Amino acid sequence: MAKIDADHEKHELLEHAKVSTAITMYKIKLQMAQEAEDPNFYRTTWDQEG
Repeated sequence: MAKIDADHEKHELLEHAKVSTAITMYKIKLQMAQEAEDPNFYRTTWDQEG
């Protein structure tokens, strides 16, 4: 039973990490979209390769 609980906890942690990563990526994309619309934003500071 302990192995099942450990596997379940590992799965839950992995799913939480996936969701957190997705949220972070969407926030970054939203920020970039907002910056792209701002005529006063200095775009040369963007990481072009990243």
